[in-house]
Amino acid sequence: MPPNVNGNWANQTQYGLFGFVEDVNYLYKDPSSGDIVPKYAYTPYRDYYKWVSDSLTKGYMVSLDRTGNWVTNYSTASATGKYGIMSVCGVTVTGMATAANQQYAPMNYLLQSDPNARFVVGPMFSGPEGHANNKTYNIDPFGVGSWRVYMIGEQVSDAKLQRICQIQQYTLFNSYENFIRYRYGIEGVHFKWAGEPYVSTMIPTPAADLDPKYRGNLSVFQFIYTPSPVNEFIRDAEVYNNWHFRAWMYVKDLLNKYVLHPTKYVSEVYMGTELYKEYTDLVVAHPEINTVVNDFINRALAGEIADFNTEWQQYISQLYSAGLEEIIDKIYNNPAFTDYDPGAKLILRE
Repeated sequence: MPPNVNGNWANQTQYGLFGFVEDVNYLYKDPSSGDIVPKYAYTPYRDYYKWVSDSLTKGYMVSLDRTGNWVTNYSTASATGKYGIMSVCGVTVTGMATAANQQYAPMNYLLQSDPNARFVVGPMFSGPEGHANNKTYNIDPFGVGSWRVYMIGEQVSDAKLQRICQIQQYTLFNSYENFIRYRYGIEGVHFKWAGEPYVSTMIPTPAADLDPKYRGNLSVFQFIYTPSPVNEFIRDAEVYNNWHFRAWMYVKDLLNKYVLHPTKYVSEVYMGTELYKEYTDLVVAHPEINTVVNDFINRALAGEIADFNTEWQQYISQLYSAGLEEIIDKIYNNPAFTDYDPGAKLILRE
């Protein structure tokens, strides 16, 4: 990627214009070889770095300082009003009082350069082939770590599982009133409304003012499951007429239009335990692949590649010789590694 850049920020503004994203687990069917490959062996990756190299040479694009913190360097550059992008996410635009949001445009420019500045916001531009893609949150629902699913062991009886599901149904999905009750507590005890219930601001009661019997964790299944916040975003937007991109994208079905789905996705769920183990072993066994990729990136950014088509052929040959061919033959092209299926993940449910 370009020097000192946040990969997630580059998905829609750079990578997505060429039909790929920063996530190394996304795999694509290459239009030239027909192989299933990671982004660094995907032909549009060549076109992307040619565009970046040309843009740097012509001065249309500048590199951030490679030393120091990315946020600090980006904030400094974007505060000049000459570089960067402006987020139109509602929680950013309406939360400008927070120190975190003041690091980015438009707030950093308003605070540091021109407090009377006006901004013209237009649609995102598209890439040379018409691509205007972005990625979703981690697409593997069975991933590990925080904010993932919780497994229920086989020792849990069907009767207990049914009871668990009934509790979740009642506390989370039965009604919006129930959701508030079992997420934020009892009205008049744990909070009160500033005005009209369920429309005005919720004012929480300080923990120190609560009777001891009402203190503690208020949320049932807080760390196991909660409904999609998008439903709340849409509800609030309809009530307050305060729309921002997440609610608008769902209502207008724009996620299906702009989201990028990989051909395959590297995950134990899609590959199976044995194939996934073989894959991780192969990656460890072929560190030379990273060396080849980094050399190509550095030379492209330094303006040292005169003919990207010729260079790409040599680069792909080096990658395959460095071990990528073995990974492709044994893993990526393996029929046992099933294609990624997005299902109905972008369809909003009530």
